[in-house]
Amino acid sequence: PPLKSDYYGVKNRIGLLYDAICPVVFTGMLNNIAVFPTERNVFYREYADSAYGSFNFLLTYMINEIPFEIIIAAIYAIFLGPVIGLQSSFIDLFSWFIVAFFLIFTGESLGIIFCGFFYTIGFSVSMTSVLISMFCAMTGFISLRLPVYLEYFNYISIIKWACEFAAIQEFEGLTFTCTPDQLLPDGSCPITNGEQVLEIYNFPKDHKWFAFYMLVGCAVGYRILAFIIFG
Repeated sequence: PPLKSDYYGVKNRIGLLYDAICPVVFTGMLNNIAVFPTERNVFYREYADSAYGSFNFLLTYMINEIPFEIIIAAIYAIFLGPVIGLQSSFIDLFSWFIVAFFLIFTGESLGIIFCGFFYTIGFSVSMTSVLISMFCAMTGFISLRLPVYLEYFNYISIIKWACEFAAIQEFEGLTFTCTPDQLLPDGSCPITNGEQVLEIYNFPKDHKWFAFYMLVGCAVGYRILAFIIFG
């Protein structure tokens, strides 16, 4: 596979995890922007005629949205596992599927929220992109230490929890070796197992399921918020 189990393989995995997770939320947002504003404008006209309410509109939109997200998430998981070279057991592939699905789902939710706040599509895209970009910068891969107030703000970032869960799922149990040119002066290898990587990035492996529950909680919470704001 393209990903090796040497020292460079550690850095390649970290870069891949970051690049594979952050853009997925943008995918959900772009899916939303392509369809939702037009449907929203139709809804506004029909709502004025008392045809149906906002809950029925958003529920119908969500029912039509989810099957496409499932298909995209499944393709995404297959490419990250067997094709690119991340761990590819059934549990690993299912984990990537879950991560991708909830990230896309949340991207859609953020699109609904900002399209509910702002009628202009361009401004909604700009505001959503700014928020997602902030979340991407605070995942823990780029900024290892954040000011206290940003640490608390980061708790509402689904990208933080997706990165933490995915990193633990990928690195837990992995072993690494070094080629002669990668050895330290004393002859040792800088990193020999995945647990050392998780410690460096402050992703305790016993936080795995907490990160997963927060991932799901953020996804559900943002959709509930979208229903409330649009209602």
